[in-house]
Amino acid sequence: MAANDVAVRVRGVSHQFGEEGESLYVRALSDTSLDISRGELMCLIGPSGCGKSTLLNVVGGLLTPTTGKVLVGDTEVRGPLPQEIAYVFQENALFPWSTVIENVRLGMMFQGVARAEREARALSLQTGILLMDEPFGALDEQTRMVLGEDLSVLLARTEKTIVFVTHSLGEAVFLADRVAVFSARPGTIKDIIEIEEPHPRKPAFMTSEKFTRLRNQLYGLLHDEIRKAVIESTASERMARSKGAAS
Repeated sequence: MAANDVAVRVRGVSHQFGEEGESLYVRALSDTSLDISRGELMCLIGPSGCGKSTLLNVVGGLLTPTTGKVLVGDTEVRGPLPQEIAYVFQENALFPWSTVIENVRLGMMFQGVARAEREARALSLQTGILLMDEPFGALDEQTRMVLGEDLSVLLARTEKTIVFVTHSLGEAVFLADRVAVFSARPGTIKDIIEIEEPHPRKPAFMTSEKFTRLRNQLYGLLHDEIRKAVIESTASERMARSKGAAS
């Protein structure tokens, strides 16, 4: 991959919340490195609490990494870059009866953007990079599938760089050019799976043998990590209950 083909460089990023020894101390990310190409959709997937959203927030400049750095082009991220990056948060802020592009146009209408400008500026207000943190997570599966198709069409038309956090194996396979699979916390990238399927993707892809094989591959990589996360979560809950009882 040529240097000028890379939109985002993540270099040795670790992040912790709180200080070691404190009750709220959490090591969310550990020594994570990743190159994200221009025009690709990179999905981040892993167990709950593995640092996917934390990494997205670091890339977006909403968090400063404890160690390591992120570069957007040649610029080190030291805070939000609104001219370069747009963020779609996890909240349910979409109208499910509208397509992705219609939702974006509606947002620009509320901002007072003239009708003639909305099509040219559609999708994240002219930014080159879009960070999406489970944007379809609150929707039913059928609506997620339809919006996923719309997003694939938009990717083919606009060649935006999209980093997309999801818990859904099927959503990751259907949308992504590559899927970064995270380990249990402290999260780091366990493997990267390439989805060699051109955009825009058709619904028939979801019923193909290739789709099933890739989904099973992701599940195989995640299975042990999910078990580790469940064990850690259960142990943390027991410790919290015992401390509460002791106090």
